[in-house]
Amino acid sequence: MAEFDPDKLRKRLDQLNEEQLATMEKLVEELLTKTEDTVARPRRAEPDDASPRPASAA
Repeated sequence: MAEFDPDKLRKRLDQLNEEQLATMEKLVEELLTKTEDTVARPRRAEPDDASPRPASAA
């Protein structure tokens, strides 16, 4: 039976975590790129007259 080696386990877990993080970062980047390409951005409505609004009295 193999002896338990906590250092070996820690190194393997660190490696797996790094791989998963890299995969998630890649997927998020792809999703953001896809979202930016497909989502229409709303435009700001322009007022009919360009005069500034009067300041409200406090």
